[in-house]
Amino acid sequence: MPSVKRKAEEPTESVRDKITKLETELASGQSSLNNIVHLLDLATSSNAETLEQSQLSLYKVFKKLISLKKLEKPMKGETPTIVSWLRERYSEYIKTLLASIEHKKASIQLEAIVLSLRLLKDDPLNANPGQFPVEQYGRLVSAIIHSSKLHDSTKYTFRQDYLEQFEDLRFHFYKFAEKAAMEAKQKSSLQEQAVVRDNALSLLSTITQFPEKDEDINKYWLNTISPTSKGVNTVSGHRKAFSGAWVAVLRFSLTEEQYKHILSIMHKRIIPRMPKPQLLMDFLIDSYDAGGSTSLLALNGLFYLMQHHGLDYPKFFEKLYALFDENTMHVRHRSRFFRLADLFLNSTHVSANLLASFIKRMSRLSLTAPPAAIVIIIPLTYNLLKKHPSLMPLIHRVETLDQVGDPFDAAEVDPSKTGALESSLWEMASLTSHYHPNVATLAKILGEQFTKPSYNLEDFLDHSYTTMIDAELRKKLKNQIATSFEKPTALFPESDIIAY
Repeated sequence: MPSVKRKAEEPTESVRDKITKLETELASGQSSLNNIVHLLDLATSSNAETLEQSQLSLYKVFKKLISLKKLEKPMKGETPTIVSWLRERYSEYIKTLLASIEHKKASIQLEAIVLSLRLLKDDPLNANPGQFPVEQYGRLVSAIIHSSKLHDSTKYTFRQDYLEQFEDLRFHFYKFAEKAAMEAKQKSSLQEQAVVRDNALSLLSTITQFPEKDEDINKYWLNTISPTSKGVNTVSGHRKAFSGAWVAVLRFSLTEEQYKHILSIMHKRIIPRMPKPQLLMDFLIDSYDAGGSTSLLALNGLFYLMQHHGLDYPKFFEKLYALFDENTMHVRHRSRFFRLADLFLNSTHVSANLLASFIKRMSRLSLTAPPAAIVIIIPLTYNLLKKHPSLMPLIHRVETLDQVGDPFDAAEVDPSKTGALESSLWEMASLTSHYHPNVATLAKILGEQFTKPSYNLEDFLDHSYTTMIDAELRKKLKNQIATSFEKPTALFPESDIIAY
């Protein structure tokens, strides 16, 4: 891609008039085609306004030449040299547009992309049925993905107005994103790889449109798609292209923020659209093994593969057990974690021994957890005990603790070896004396008959200190609060103040 030429600044008004004059003369046929050369020279100006106006004028010029078929095979009486020369200038113009995607100004980047896409549609060489201009569109996608100065607004408009709207542009974008990622991984420097990774991920992760059935594929940027094409015309073709792009991009080293964003959309917008989700196993296992909030976010995707695609990961519940720690009780993703934990612990894959360890672990954590976390732990424990009556001794056993202490080994990392089945949930009993009245009241449910229906955990997941305080402030008092019958006039009585 040619570098953008830097010319001396010129008075904006005079340059604007010059561009308008060159365009008008070309449109009226009153000048030679050499005016195109002058416009191309101005299209690489260091002045942003000059660059924008000249590139737009060139588009109008070439659009008219295309409509007059001046860029096709020579008409009778014309020489092949003119057509060849115009084609060369046309190619030069396209290269200038692609170079402008690296410009620091967002409006110039966007103009370059929009004009390139319009030329894609206008060019008669792209009108052959069954043929998509892969080379020309491929250069555009490559320029976008390799741009180190690409603005978020540019990416948003390209995605929203083109990739989301037109099946052929989106399908081939997947193809070229995969190609760009693979080539960058093999040949580019780490800095260039980071640029390709960031741009590709930013676009891939925000595309929401995806066909559910072949009949949904009916809107194209170019009307050259063959009805028999098995790629762009079929859901299976889109799935394959989508999968190739994602697998290629996930081979890059990702930042923590990118890991979290990808994992947060993995189970809804990535796995269901892939023909072989098993290709994501290594990525998900590595993410799950990473620890911290990254592990929390990897839970859903990994469990989905275990349930629906036969992933064998024996250490899943051991890793899940390790995630139940003091930090998890405070993290921003706490509600999401407990929502998933509820799903996993209600699975048929969990034995009574394992389940007892998880319940006991939560019980122990409740001693130091914030009230917002405790009000999740108590109903979750109630639901699990109600579903598994064999675990009821955990809330009725007292003699073992009186004689030998708690047999539960809190330091054991293997949930099958903690001895939780021989223990008791004495921690839950202590919560009936908790300082927060809501926690104390809720904890009493474990000491009553299990005749109430299971709790809907969703009712408890989004609590925080703020929501709990707001709830207290909104309470309507049945009786007036007892206060002193004498209204105080100062913070301390005068008799308590020592004079110096």
